Amino acid sequence: MWTLDFVLMKFLPQVACENVSIKMTTQNIRIFLSKPLIVFFWLSLTLSSAYAQVSSDQILNLMGADKDLLNQVSSANAASDKDDNSNNNSAARAPQSRLLPRENSKVEQILQPRNVKTRNEKANPIMVGANYVLQIGDKINLAVFDFADTSTVKRKVAEYELAITRDGMLALPGIGVINVIGLDLRELRQVIQYKLLEKSQTAESIVTLQQIQQRLVQFGYDLFDNISFNVNQSYVDIPVPASYVLGPGDVIKIQLYGNKNTTYSLKVSRSGMISIPEIGPISIAGQSFQNVEEKLEKLIASQMIGVQSDITMGKLRSINIYVLGNAMKPGAYMVNSLTTMFDALFVCGGIKPIGTLRNVQLKRNGNTIVTMDIYSFLMNGDNKKDIRLLPGDVIFIPAIGRTAGISGEVKRPAIYELTKNETVQNLINYAGGFLPTAFPGKAQVEKINVVGERFIQEIDLKQDSVLDHHVVDGDVYYVPSVLDKVDDMVTLDGHVYRPGVYQWKDGMRLTDLIPSYDVLLAKPEMDYVLIRRELPPNREVKVISTSLKKAFENQFSVENVSLKPKDKVIIFGEDEARDEKLNPILDELRAQSASGKPVLVVQASGLVKHPGEYPLEDDMRISDLLRASGSLKEEAFSMSAELTRYDVVGNEFREIQHFPVDLQAVLKGDKKTDILLKSHDILHFKKIPLWEENSYVEVSGEVSFPGRYPIKRGETMKSLLKRVGGLTEFASPDAAFFIRNDLKMREQDQLDKMVKRMESDLAMFSLEQMQNNRESMQGYLAAKALLDQLKATKAIGRLVIDFPMILDNMASKENDILLRDGDKLIIPKKIQEVTVIGEVFNQTSFMYDGDLSRDDYIERTGGMTNNADGGAIYTIRADGIVTTDDNILPGDVIVVPLDVTRIDFLSQLSRISEILYHLAVTTASLKTIGVF
Repeated sequence: MWTLDFVLMKFLPQVACENVSIKMTTQNIRIFLSKPLIVFFWLSLTLSSAYAQVSSDQILNLMGADKDLLNQVSSANAASDKDDNSNNNSAARAPQSRLLPRENSKVEQILQPRNVKTRNEKANPIMVGANYVLQIGDKINLAVFDFADTSTVKRKVAEYELAITRDGMLALPGIGVINVIGLDLRELRQVIQYKLLEKSQTAESIVTLQQIQQRLVQFGYDLFDNISFNVNQSYVDIPVPASYVLGPGDVIKIQLYGNKNTTYSLKVSRSGMISIPEIGPISIAGQSFQNVEEKLEKLIASQMIGVQSDITMGKLRSINIYVLGNAMKPGAYMVNSLTTMFDALFVCGGIKPIGTLRNVQLKRNGNTIVTMDIYSFLMNGDNKKDIRLLPGDVIFIPAIGRTAGISGEVKRPAIYELTKNETVQNLINYAGGFLPTAFPGKAQVEKINVVGERFIQEIDLKQDSVLDHHVVDGDVYYVPSVLDKVDDMVTLDGHVYRPGVYQWKDGMRLTDLIPSYDVLLAKPEMDYVLIRRELPPNREVKVISTSLKKAFENQFSVENVSLKPKDKVIIFGEDEARDEKLNPILDELRAQSASGKPVLVVQASGLVKHPGEYPLEDDMRISDLLRASGSLKEEAFSMSAELTRYDVVGNEFREIQHFPVDLQAVLKGDKKTDILLKSHDILHFKKIPLWEENSYVEVSGEVSFPGRYPIKRGETMKSLLKRVGGLTEFASPDAAFFIRNDLKMREQDQLDKMVKRMESDLAMFSLEQMQNNRESMQGYLAAKALLDQLKATKAIGRLVIDFPMILDNMASKENDILLRDGDKLIIPKKIQEVTVIGEVFNQTSFMYDGDLSRDDYIERTGGMTNNADGGAIYTIRADGIVTTDDNILPGDVIVVPLDVTRIDFLSQLSRISEILYHLAVTTASLKTIGVF
């Protein structure tokens, strides 16, 4: 447990507020602890790594929120340490003001202000046109204001950052879920404001686009990824080009054959000479390999009669070059003399993302002799400017130039570097052109204006004037898909192979979207298919259900519903829970229910396959709700049900009425009985009277037919004994062992409590006392051993019964036992031994001897130990009864208990005698059934 001071110092540093500066110290924070949500607000600031500018009113508005949210902050302590130093310096130094409590406004109650998010770095909103069509993944910033207070014009109540989900939904806290597919920003603002005003006439919202979903990467830089390149090894076996210029360090190989057969490897000296035996020194530096080859062949042929030659290049000389600028690893490199510009770029690890790919420069003797555009190589395979390097060459990589991105329906979406005067058409060409699914007529471009704000324009990429426009640094173009024209689409969701968006066509019906069973996964719900529909002008949600089975049987039936644009068809699995698909729709129905209007929700409860809440449809009847909930269960009472109805009488009070429903008449199609449902109706399906799930008991041991037997309601022990064929001749009825599950659970609960109590006692014992007292240490170790034994003990749940009396009175109904599900009867074999356990020198068992007393058996174990309590010896009979009688019977367990007063520490433990007794009884029980 955290102490108060730890929590205060850990989580409550100085916080900056709009009109008040509060130093969060242990001394002055305690006055706020009666309002736990103030503490939660500061904790949430730490959790979000931000101490944003927050008004004191916002803090006070949190006072009524859910206290359980405090449990969510325990994982934030590590993150808060990191933020303390950076945020303490930014605390506001605003003038002091009093924090005056007030009641939460209606808007705050609706919006659940516990969800307010504060951010350390709030992204600037994107300045978009009102006709920007929202996309999946876009992030929306929603600020909600309340102008109910007359003292201020309007007051911010909450602010949320919301993301459009993959299915095109936007969850509005406290309001519900809305479908935004196909909406532009203007329409979204209207819908949100409309729904807020339905909740409160004093609410106002501001909606801004926070982020457009884009995941573009820079084009071309991955060329240098994951390449292991050794330029000195790459040219070992490659023929040297004829134009190669020789220099000091190169090796010439001369092979002579004819009158003389030999091979010379001659290295060009620093003076540019090679020396051929029998001929002498020859200058070759600065000459091409072709010229040197011809020169040497003529010279050898003229001076060495009858000798021919073959001239080749050996090891090439190394040269020193430099790669500078925005290279991954800039510096000097030693490479061979065939190295080109590209080779050098690979050697240095490539180009940084801040370096250019369009203007890589080769400098020689202070002059730029080549400028290489890597895009020409990547897109066209053109490497004509990839020239060979000379000693001292410098490859310089300047900073990246202008960039622009293009995403959406293009073949190669990415961020591209642009040269001077490149146009939109050039950018599209770099991206490989449009995909067949592109809709360039509704493209958008995100730009940055002169004051640093982002804004979005809609453009037509089919117009030449747009394509010829020069691209501005930082532009990002988006090409939508034809499917983004969502006015002509329907959505298929749920228990199908291919959920998703499909094209809507005029006259389209349900079986056009789902033409056969092949579209569906195994075991679909055919009688309840849900269609979510939006109604103009405010896109209110309406729900329609139908039977796909009947639609398949007759494509001209009313069940084969005509689909509308933006319809969402949901298929349920026969055995799957329906909450996941239904809850968003139910939330929408609740959210769009304005003040005074009923919520279009009904409920099925009881013995149906899928109890729960369902949308209330137009003209929905009892049979429709039964169909929606998946029909009756096997144990349901099919004769009648009960309808509970809630009516508001005169806008003054709510009246509850219960009506019996003749289910048989409903199932037969009687319209008078199959009445129309109203909002909040609950239809309850009852259970068949006296219906019981299958109950079983288990009989084992010495009976004629052991096994697991089903039992009926009211069945008794005597009837069970008749069914199992009675006992065998080897049975020991006196030791019959009867186990009941609920007793077992209660025993286990008591065992667990004993363990916790003993652990608590041990934890409170002073370690210092143990170290100073040897006897206490011994007692502590003994208690630890007992605790381990107690933890390992499992409850048995034995019910002590007089089994011989039951056998003696089989014909009578007296002394019988009603059986329950899970009961177990164990009939042990005849027992001939007596067992002695506890504080004796040798715990063991002896053959029963009627002439021996209890003390005789104890004496045969070697007697009692010094820690035995001789005055508290007891015997546990085979039938479970505990007695102190000296008379011993077969199957008895004699227990010599521990005298806890002899061990200093044990005597201090609470209820130690009870623990020892329980362990002994458990041991005796296990002995009886043959486990011990």
